[in-house]
Amino acid sequence: MLENVPGLAKEKLFREFCTKLSRIGYQIDWAVVDVAAFGVPQRRKRLILIAARNRKITLLQGNATRRTVREAIGGLTVAGDSGDPAHDLKEKRNPKV
Repeated sequence: MLENVPGLAKEKLFREFCTKLSRIGYQIDWAVVDVAAFGVPQRRKRLILIAARNRKITLLQGNATRRTVREAIGGLTVAGDSGDPAHDLKEKRNPKV
């Protein structure tokens, strides 16, 4: 899977990459999609490419309900209270923030 900026689709290097994947036995599908249709709380388009060997592959169409960042992450525990050391780093903010 690859996710990148939509402009990549116009690049010769991207087309060559897709051709090489096909030559070595990958089935590929790609499209420029609005990521909000996949539940991402953003309004922007991204190039999505998926590839697999030995099977037909199709990029699914997104049909998720648009949601805000607050809806996506509003229920997460406050930093420092999750019990996961990787996510409990102390916040360091300037007093003006």
